[in-house]
Amino acid sequence: MIQQIYYTVLLIVWPATLCLGVALLLSSTPYDHKYPSFRLSKLLLGLAFVADAAMLAADRHAHWKETWPELATTVTLTCLVFMCLAIGLSLLLCLDTNYSNTRSMRFNAIAYVVCIAVLWAATLLKLKTLHTVATLATLALYLYLTLRFYHVFHRKYMQARRRILDYYEDGVQKFLYWLNFAAIFFTIFTFAAIGLCIFPSMAYSTVLVALGLIYVMFLVTSFVSYTIRYDIIDVANDEIETEPFADQGEDEAQVAKKIQLWVDEREYLQPHLTSSGVAKQIEISRYSLSRYTNTQCGKTFKEWVYSLRVEASKRYLSENPDMPILEVALNVGFSSKKQYTNAFMEFAGTAPEQWREENPAKPIES
Repeated sequence: MIQQIYYTVLLIVWPATLCLGVALLLSSTPYDHKYPSFRLSKLLLGLAFVADAAMLAADRHAHWKETWPELATTVTLTCLVFMCLAIGLSLLLCLDTNYSNTRSMRFNAIAYVVCIAVLWAATLLKLKTLHTVATLATLALYLYLTLRFYHVFHRKYMQARRRILDYYEDGVQKFLYWLNFAAIFFTIFTFAAIGLCIFPSMAYSTVLVALGLIYVMFLVTSFVSYTIRYDIIDVANDEIETEPFADQGEDEAQVAKKIQLWVDEREYLQPHLTSSGVAKQIEISRYSLSRYTNTQCGKTFKEWVYSLRVEASKRYLSENPDMPILEVALNVGFSSKKQYTNAFMEFAGTAPEQWREENPAKPIES
């Protein structure tokens, strides 16, 4: 019964995965020519899905696996480790456009080629002892690549998230969240696949294959959505990376004075601010503004702007008891009620409706 369900699931999953992979390979976006790293990332993701589909299609034919078990193991490991390399690099390229040229990536690619070459040589020459050793070495490489990619990804994700928070104030960083989720699921999926290689189970394989299709669909839809803001996120990363870290000639007292004047004039109520735009407006470097918010206020640019807006909104809440929360949010620079409510709860510790009830306007004494 389980075997029948498994092969039915495979019959559904492998063509769907193949179609999604081919769709990514053939798709074209405005970013392909402007951002070569994005094109490479999309290409790697598409190839990984095609490899996954090929592995699942081969897995559906049980008779050849029983006749040539070593060949079946070699095909499975070749596809699995390639998928690990391709998906891991694809996700990393979304955060670091130069990662494909690093020494670490070259080492990973060479290690993969060597392990798979030895594995195929042992399979074709029917050297069972060497095949067993090569299989264990490839599984160890699979595990190493997964842990290595997630470690590097997590570090670069936190750096990118910090940069976005320190550049924009309107929640652009949410477009990075899917990357983190994708990396976590990718790591879990890899550990599950390694477990199944060591301890095969038809029931768990069925669940893993079905979840794999959901993951592929999630990656494709999220990757397409990511293109909506890829240029905006790239601008923030590039501008912060290329900006000199020195702020020669800028006196800290003068910087603080200019920033305070900007705050006193309530310029933070303007929507869609960027640290670069504010710095140009008050004629200081973006680095000086970022250093001020981080060291003097202990906040990123986004957190600093949000905290100022939340304080400004309290007057609207207490003096205008009938004003809708959305109108209050828009008056102080937020783009939505949800964004305002989340910020208010973060910096005031309560919802704006509750704060309004607890802090009514004081009556004017005659």
